[in-house]
Amino acid sequence: MGPARWLCFNLLILGVPISFLLNPLFIALTVVYFATRSQLIVGLFPTAVYYPSVALMLLGNFGLLYELVHTCLKEAEQARGRFDLVRYMLLAQLMWLWMSRSTYIAVFELVSGKRTWHKTPHGHAEDDEPRFRQPGLQRQPWPTGGRPARQPPPPGWQAARQPRPPARQPTPFAGYPLEGRKCEEYE
Repeated sequence: MGPARWLCFNLLILGVPISFLLNPLFIALTVVYFATRSQLIVGLFPTAVYYPSVALMLLGNFGLLYELVHTCLKEAEQARGRFDLVRYMLLAQLMWLWMSRSTYIAVFELVSGKRTWHKTPHGHAEDDEPRFRQPGLQRQPWPTGGRPARQPPPPGWQAARQPRPPARQPTPFAGYPLEGRKCEEYE
C-alpha cells in the first residue's frame, strides 16, 4: 500500500465522520457571527486562517454542488429524462446536516455501548410488538404447526393457463447498445 496511500486511506476513513461532526459547529458559528458580529468569533479566526477558510468553503461547496447538479443533469439527459430532480440537488446542505445528525447518533452509541438497529417496524414484526396489537385479539397459530396449509389448485387450472409471452431482450442503459460492446482494458 505504501505510506502515501495509507495516509490517504486514513484521512478518507477518518475525515468523513470528522467533517460530518464539525459541519453543524461551523454552520452555527457562521450564523452566530452574521447575527451578532461577535468579537469572540473574530478572535477565533485570525486573518491568516479566515480568508483561506472562506475561500475553501465557497469553492468546496460550489464544487460539490456543481458536481451534484451536473451529474443529475447528465443522468437525466442520457437515461431517465427526470430534469425536475435537479432542484433537490440544491438541498444538499440539508442532506449533509441530516448525515451529521446520524454521525452524532453513531458516535453516542459507540461511546455509550448502546447499539440498536434503527429500523421501521413493519411486516411480521408488527404482530409481535404490543403497540400494534388490537385489544381483544389473539394471534391464532396455523393449524399445520407454523405454516399455512397448501391449498389444492382450482379445477381446470391447467386448461385456463395462457402461454407465456416471448422473453424480452434487455433494454440498453443510457442509450448504449448491449451487443457489440468491448472492454479494451481486459482484452
